[in-house]
Amino acid sequence: MKTRAFILVLVGTFLILWLTHALAEARLIARSEDGTIIMLYDEPCAMKERVANLPLRATWDKGSEHFEGCWQLSQFGSVLFYFTDKSIVDVPRQYFKPIGAA
Repeated sequence: MKTRAFILVLVGTFLILWLTHALAEARLIARSEDGTIIMLYDEPCAMKERVANLPLRATWDKGSEHFEGCWQLSQFGSVLFYFTDKSIVDVPRQYFKPIGAA
């Protein structure tokens, strides 16, 4: 009986972790001519102590530099960002494409 319970807990943990990972994949991407890549995620931003009004996670990569950030779609149709290097960025929504189409 203990073995069965252990296996159920193990399988349940695996399923929860797998589902969390599946939901945390990037949804939209923007690539610029200089090699900058911005990815938007559906998962919550981890920087809530710094910025409360941008609820979702974003990443910014340029060469070997990587910055974590937060994002939200503005009422004017642009995407607002705040990154760990303390930069604030506003990018037009049309620059972003679904991951499969980029």
